[in-house]
Parts: sequence; structure tokens; C-alpha cells
Amino acid sequence: MPMTTIAGCLLPQAPSQNGELRVDKASGPSRHESLWTAAGRSLPWLAAALAIGVRLAAGSFPVDDAYITFRYARNLADGLGMIYNPGELVFGTSTLPFTVYLGSLGRALGVEALPTYALITSAMADGAAVLLLGLLCRRLPLNPGWLALTVLLQAMAPLSIRYSGSGLETSVATALFIAAVSAYLARRDILAANLAGAAAALRPDGIAVAGLLVALLTYERKRIPWKSIAILAAWILPSAILLASLYGSPLPNSVTAKSATIYHADPWTNALQFIYHFGGLFVGGPRGLSARGIIIPLVGRLTLVLSLTTVPQLLLWIWGGYELFTRDRRWLAFLALPLVFVVAYSLLGLRGSIMAEWYLPPLIPFYLLPILIGLRAALLRFTPHAFRPAAVTLAILLVVCEILGLNLGRNPSRPFLTPLSVWDERERLYRDTALFLEPLLGPGSVVAASEIGALGYYCDCRILDTVGLVSPQALAYYPLPPEDTPALNAIPEGLIQDQRPEFVVSLEVFVRETLLDDPWFLDHYDQIWRRETDAFGSDGLLVFRRRNGPSLP
Repeated sequence: MPMTTIAGCLLPQAPSQNGELRVDKASGPSRHESLWTAAGRSLPWLAAALAIGVRLAAGSFPVDDAYITFRYARNLADGLGMIYNPGELVFGTSTLPFTVYLGSLGRALGVEALPTYALITSAMADGAAVLLLGLLCRRLPLNPGWLALTVLLQAMAPLSIRYSGSGLETSVATALFIAAVSAYLARRDILAANLAGAAAALRPDGIAVAGLLVALLTYERKRIPWKSIAILAAWILPSAILLASLYGSPLPNSVTAKSATIYHADPWTNALQFIYHFGGLFVGGPRGLSARGIIIPLVGRLTLVLSLTTVPQLLLWIWGGYELFTRDRRWLAFLALPLVFVVAYSLLGLRGSIMAEWYLPPLIPFYLLPILIGLRAALLRFTPHAFRPAAVTLAILLVVCEILGLNLGRNPSRPFLTPLSVWDERERLYRDTALFLEPLLGPGSVVAASEIGALGYYCDCRILDTVGLVSPQALAYYPLPPEDTPALNAIPEGLIQDQRPEFVVSLEVFVRETLLDDPWFLDHYDQIWRRETDAFGSDGLLVFRRRNGPSLP
């Protein structure tokens, strides 16, 4: 079936007898048709404004990892340098540009509102992503009805809203990914290389976008695109050189730590995350489906439901992808990008590297558009005489599914538009822990913890990061035996024995098979505080204090 029968045409259209759209070139456009075309032109901008407004209204709810970036940015703004602990030259966040950006805003406007700066930036970036997706729809082109559905679903995607308020650079990555591919589709290869280079400099998974574009240009031109490679290098090398000169390594220590054998997880965990995300693209919102930490827990019934929804969506994605590819082979970049992510992260999962959920939202537009084009194709093929009512019914169902993924007053303590998937109990508990510790801390106090985000941001103290993101000395104690790791982030006994921090803060599950089962630790540390929580299958957040006074120098 030709693409023009699937996506329609920018010219005024009327339905034919079989339900497809035809172009009437004989007569000029009516006033109604002119208004319809004008609506199509304004829809991407209106949807972008909606996306920004919804995200600002949903509010800021940073995840634990974002607070690590906030602490680096605060120290930079305060003139202490881009460090986590004073005097320790370790770069422990994976996004140098976003850290410098937030630090610069903090320096100019004050460090108290770093989460707000991140929220506003992410909301604007998500608005840009919606706008770019809408402009892509106009280039296909889709008629205004299908264009409206596409941009509305992207604007209201609960997981996208959730990570817009997370304090992370996820939304900026989304905008850069789709901008780079859009420039490539428009045959503006130099601009595409610059945008892909910016994505690669922003965070490590952007390198996949840059590599994909280089591979496609090489195949298309039958020669190596040296100019594009030089542009990419000009974006990536400055960060690597800066990190190497300041910290001794071109890679952030957080990347090095995460690539080490710290975690014991199912080799197929990453692949399952993609199934959850893709299969839950529409049904996951009403369920509040999201990770309580890094990954979505593996539960049987939910896995079955999402696996079943994956199959029809995948078939529609393939169908829509075929229509895009036959229209212009450069659409292969749009279609290959999520495939590159699936293959790369699934292979990394086989060696134990865990993919955090916040690496998934940038793929939403690359799933969404082919699925909707495939859906339209299927309706035209199988329901030609009832195309319009079938399309309207399905469109309403899809939009309602996403809206039901928002709070909508069900939890009075949260903003009306906050996604159900937001879970910040752990971050709030660590903030309370920091407030508890504050009067107990001395000038030389060291607090050991395996989750250092909110705790380290609210606790004005030296942190010993037991998984090594900002404390490289911890990596020598990994890997732990599998029997000592009932959950991610288990704390090694040997690290605590050798470093002897004054305080140890941990969810119970992270010390269940290590410190709580270690006679030496129980002889030298007392539990002084506890707060109930079931995070990660734990039964509490615990604080221990060493019996014989301040930490060792």
C-alpha cells in the first residue's frame, strides 16, 4: 500500500468509497479545508505548549541519582570546584554538560532552586521534542487528526512526564535524539552531526545516536563521512580531555563503577525492561508502571500482560516502519535507533550491566509514530467502511489511557497532574535521615551509604559511597559473592572494616547478608535510628554509629 494512502497528504483530502483518502486537485480548498490545514500547522506548537504546562504543573520529584548531580552543581556554584567531597577529585555523575549547566544557573540565580532549574529545563526540552515530532508528522504528512493524536500522546506520556521532573538530563536527551534524526531526515547532515555530538557529550547513550548516523552515512555514500566524524569528535573530545586532565580519566568514575561487577542481576533484566516499556506504552500509565529505583521488578502476571500487549504493538510498529521506509530510506535512522538501544543494552545485560529506567523515555517518540502509522494502515485495510468511527474510538481510548496514568486528585498530597508512576518515598526517607544526622556530625565525620543521592545532598558531610560512584576505593571490594547480594547495592563488610566510617546508612536489604551477618560489624557499630519502609524488599532504613568515636582521618 503506498505511503500516500496511509499518511494522507497536505493538500485538502476527502474520503473515497473504500475509506482511503484521495487528493482533490481540481477545485480550490474550501474555507473549512483551509481552517483544517491551518489547524494542522498550529497543532505541533499547541501540543508543545501543553507538554510544557503539564510538566511544570506536575512538579519536581527528583530521583536519587539526580541529587548526585545537584551536589556537584552546588559545589561548583559555591566555588568549591566540580567535586563531591571536598579535596577528592572524583567525577561521579555521567553528565558533565548538564552538571556545568546547573552549576552555572546556581551561580547566577542561587543554589537553593537547583531542582526547579532542572524541571524548567526538562519541561522546555520535552516541549521541543513534541514540536519536532509534530513537524516530522507534517513532513510525512499526516492529516491534522492523526497529527493531533501523535503529538498529544507524546505530550501526555506519563513516563515522559515522570522523568521530566526527575532532575535528570533525560528530557534534554530526548530532544537531542529526535532533533538529530530529524536533521538527518531533512538531509542536513552537518546539523545532524552537531546534534548527535551534543547528545553524545550530554550522556553516554548519545554515542549510540552518533554511531548510528555515521554508519548510515557511510553506507549511503559508500565512503567514510570524515566531516561528520570530525564534528562528533569536536563535541566529545573536550569533555574527555577535561575529565582526563582534572580527574585522571576520560570517563566519569560513575561510568567506570557501573561497568564493574557491582551488581548481580538476571542477565535478561535489560531485555525485560524494554518489553515492559514497549508493551506498557499505553497500558503502563494507568497502572502507574515505573521503577521503584533503577529497574521495574520482575512480577509474573504483569510480565504476562505486557508481553501480550507487546505483540500487536510490535506488528503495528513493523507495518508503520515499512511505510516510512518505503517513503524515504532515510527513515531507517528513525526506526533503527530503538533497535540499537535494545540490542546494545540487552547485550550489556548479559554481562551484568544494569540499564536504569530513565534511559527508556527518549525512545517513546521512536515507538509512537510508527505504531500510529501502522494502526492507521491496519484500519484502512481491515475496516475501510468504518474507518473514521474506528479511528476516533481508538484515539479516544489511547488518550484516556495516558490521562488515567496521572494523579487526577486520587492522592491529595500530590499535584493533580503528577504521574502515578512517581515514587519518591526513598528520597524523602534519606532526606529525613540527613536531618537526623545533622546535629550528630562533627568536622571529621564520614557517613557510608550505598545510595548517596538525597542523603548526600541534604547531609553536609563527607560521604563514603560504598558502590564506588564517588569513592573509587570501594571498587576493590567487588564483586561480592552472589549469596551476599539479595538486592543491588549490598555493602561489603571489608570496606567498612577498612574505612571505619563513623556512620553507616542503609536500607536493611543492602546489609542483610553482609553487615548484619558480620560479627565484627555488630561488635563495633550500634543501630541508633530506624524508619520503616519496604523499598527494594527491605523492612527499614537503618542508621548505625561506630562505638569508639569520630572517624579515622
